[in-house]
Amino acid sequence: MRAPARPTRSRRLRAHPDRRPVRARHRRSGRLRALRILSVLVLLALLGALLHRAHGNPSALAQLRSARQARFASEAAAPPEIVPSPVVHGPTVKVALTPGAKPLALPSSFLGLSLESWWVRSLDSDPAALKRVLSLLRAPSDGDVMLRIGGESTEQTYWDAPNLGAGVDAYRPSTAWLDTLARMTRSNHLRVMIDLNLAADSASMAAAFAKALTAALPHGSIAAFEVGNEPDIGHRDIVDPLTPKASVPHTPRGWDEYTISQYISRFRSYARAVQEAVPGAPMAGPEIFYPGRDIDWIGQLLAAQRSRLRMLTVHRYPLSACTSSSSNDYATVARVLGQNASGGLANELVPAAQLAHDARLPLRLSEVNSVTCGGGKGVSNTFATALWAPDTLFSIWNVGVAGVNINEEPRAVNAIFSISRKGLTARPLLYGLIMFARALGPGAKLTPVTTTGASQPNVKVWAVRTRSGERKLLVLDKGSEGVHLSLALDMHKTATVERLTAPGVAATGGVKLAGQWLGSQGQWLGREREQRVTPSRRGTYAVAMPAGSGALITIPG
Repeated sequence: MRAPARPTRSRRLRAHPDRRPVRARHRRSGRLRALRILSVLVLLALLGALLHRAHGNPSALAQLRSARQARFASEAAAPPEIVPSPVVHGPTVKVALTPGAKPLALPSSFLGLSLESWWVRSLDSDPAALKRVLSLLRAPSDGDVMLRIGGESTEQTYWDAPNLGAGVDAYRPSTAWLDTLARMTRSNHLRVMIDLNLAADSASMAAAFAKALTAALPHGSIAAFEVGNEPDIGHRDIVDPLTPKASVPHTPRGWDEYTISQYISRFRSYARAVQEAVPGAPMAGPEIFYPGRDIDWIGQLLAAQRSRLRMLTVHRYPLSACTSSSSNDYATVARVLGQNASGGLANELVPAAQLAHDARLPLRLSEVNSVTCGGGKGVSNTFATALWAPDTLFSIWNVGVAGVNINEEPRAVNAIFSISRKGLTARPLLYGLIMFARALGPGAKLTPVTTTGASQPNVKVWAVRTRSGERKLLVLDKGSEGVHLSLALDMHKTATVERLTAPGVAATGGVKLAGQWLGSQGQWLGREREQRVTPSRRGTYAVAMPAGSGALITIPG
């Protein structure tokens, strides 16, 4: 069969009018490109003019920022997105309330921060962002956030003493520093603990500092004046994390090798001078670094100075960035996730907590973080710390400690967060602390649970009951294998599940809590996500837990 005749060129153009000659098509496409380029240039010019006007006009810039914040607020106000349960392949862990166990009430102002003297003003560089962060850490009915000012800066801080501190890298707070601290305390409803320089051996300077602080800060906001900082290791050398082969003094020159009796003698003189300057001033100590090994410091201080004490304080870090890799204290991600870094740390505080209980005084862990010496890069700035923090806080609460101050050094590797001209930078550790705060509520009481069937020790479950009967369970899978939870709670209302996730336990970014992350102004970005779980007829809830994640399960009362 003969093929049909091919249409002529004119017929092809009539049949398909969009098929223009090549030269005509090129002319048209060239004009289109020119128009597009011109449109882009016009838009860029308009945008540049708007930005220039905004920068030249603070109110216009504020309007732009307000519009952006309003958009963020509308996203946060949107109802949570309901998501399905994650797929997990692993064993089943059964969880039940421990019968007959006595709940333990949450102490007031349990969660707090520890800050060096020289970071006070920089932390307040963006008061709105700081206020937002502190509001996220303040749990309902937990009282005011406790801010401790001290640490390494304690023995370098000299108040209105020009003749003291010669030859020392001294930090001398100004009246502006005092005004900043007072403003922070007042606007954020803080309670404050202040360390007094013991290395200077000047009770008069300590008394003058205490008097100035009492006059400047809101009435009743000072929780304690602490005498010294880690006197049980003050005479020892530590390794400078920036120059591992060098050894630097832990405290300034003139610091003698302290004994318990020497400390008690100077505590007595400091307390007497401070309480003469500020009648009824609350005193605290001994601020030791090894509460387990150096428990005698607490016992003997109580025996000699119980009437002057308002609080007992100790420090502890589970891991160090100052030791060699062969040490058991050397910081690794696996060790941060291990039981020794959380439950083990809490168990070390038991003898001190018992002494405090017998003396009817609160014991506070006034300085702690996952890794000391400023932290270890690739360890203390990872998602592992977000899982470590709530487990450690619950463990410490469980052994009867009255409060915890997480050490915050904004420029260190183990920082919780930092605030600069660019706004807030949230580290993984902050998300773990916020999750702990969310696990609490009015009249929160820690309720013991029994866990069976766990294939690994790093699956932790903590249960809280609020005054209204609401039940909250914080679950952490710090292991390498996911699990299925079977929660026998004898409750029959639908539960919600908020998850704490990241790309991996060693990730330094990408952390999300309930599907959201924190922006530069401390606002939540992204759509909130939660899972709904309906109980069985027997009141049992089934929840899947991926490895290296956390979950907050809330059941209405």
